[in-house]
Amino acid sequence: MCEWYRREFGCRHYLIGAASWCPDYSRTGRRCEVRVGHIDYSAGDCTGCSNRRTAESVPWEHMINRSRCGWPESRLTGKVLP
Repeated sequence: MCEWYRREFGCRHYLIGAASWCPDYSRTGRRCEVRVGHIDYSAGDCTGCSNRRTAESVPWEHMINRSRCGWPESRLTGKVLP
């Protein structure tokens, strides 16, 4: 039987994936029934939510002075700089 896991994120989304495939899958290519054997918890957001949050900007963004925080501008704005 294939081993399945479930990862729950802080944004309340979850992901179910295969930790390992059984010999039957290797031979036939047919997956076993999904029975989650292990649950991982992650305090961070899933990739989709974290990308969406960094891409959003607020109308008052031009008023925020981020020059003293020490982070690269690309990390602050979510935009890739040339």
